[in-house]
Amino acid sequence: MTLRAILLLLGVVLVLAACQGNRRAGLAPGYTSIAPVACRPAPPSLAEGYGSRGLAIEECEGAGVYRVFLVSSHANSWLDLVWNGRLFSLEHDILYRQPSGLFPQVEASDPIEWRLDALGRARALILHVSAQEPMDQESPGRTPLSRLFVVRLYPRAACLLDAVATITEARALADGPGDCLPAGAR
Repeated sequence: MTLRAILLLLGVVLVLAACQGNRRAGLAPGYTSIAPVACRPAPPSLAEGYGSRGLAIEECEGAGVYRVFLVSSHANSWLDLVWNGRLFSLEHDILYRQPSGLFPQVEASDPIEWRLDALGRARALILHVSAQEPMDQESPGRTPLSRLFVVRLYPRAACLLDAVATITEARALADGPGDCLPAGAR
């Protein structure tokens, strides 16, 4: 092996080590789309169950073991996650627990941001929810509201960490040691 080949190999090893070190310092992002063109009809058994409650459901791309379903009623939308035989629905969190305003909708035009550990496993997700501010008698019209929901993913559970205003806050929350909001919070 020539000196040049040895130096080149050493350089590649150092670059790979630096990338791995940076990845371990925080979680890396991954993205999946929930835009209508990127989703497909849910399996008939699920579609029938949701349909019997007046809901529409589509399956969108997930990450790793996580399947993503975009669920919508005539006025609202949210995500349901399914993995390892478990279901986690964000319906309660988006519609009731973290009041985002009137008619909250998961923003299908924005991708889901998955926060991945060094092995590529999803550890958190960030999704954009928009809503309308209730009308104020003094100011006609409604102001759009926007929140980023941060969900912690565990092998056997998932839970809402919080809903925040900026992507910087959302990523810090997703990558940090924070735990889920207690029942009844906010």
